[in-house]
Amino acid sequence: MKIKTLIFLLISFYTFNSIAQSSFIVKLPVQGEPIKMIKTFDGGYAIIAQVYHNTEKPIETSVFFKYDKYGALSYQISLTDLEDTITVKCYDLIQVESGDFLICGQLRICFL
Repeated sequence: MKIKTLIFLLISFYTFNSIAQSSFIVKLPVQGEPIKMIKTFDGGYAIIAQVYHNTEKPIETSVFFKYDKYGALSYQISLTDLEDTITVKCYDLIQVESGDFLICGQLRICFL
């Protein structure tokens, strides 16, 4: 009897946890490829993505996106300068205890 109850509880726990909604689908507001997405301390999400700017010379750089817990875009930061001479290729993203974000990447400076 105890085994049947245990099996029932395990199946119920698995079923309820597997159908619970713990995420959402968001289309990035720019053309690019998401690199990493993390859940933030405030219940929202942070994403870094490689994006491709459609200018005279194709520029590839990274953009940081912050979404609230409802999936609405809070803000975005492009990791390049206005001249498109400095670009950043991001590889990883974490949120530190202070609530700030730490992004690991590669800085590229293009002098043409």
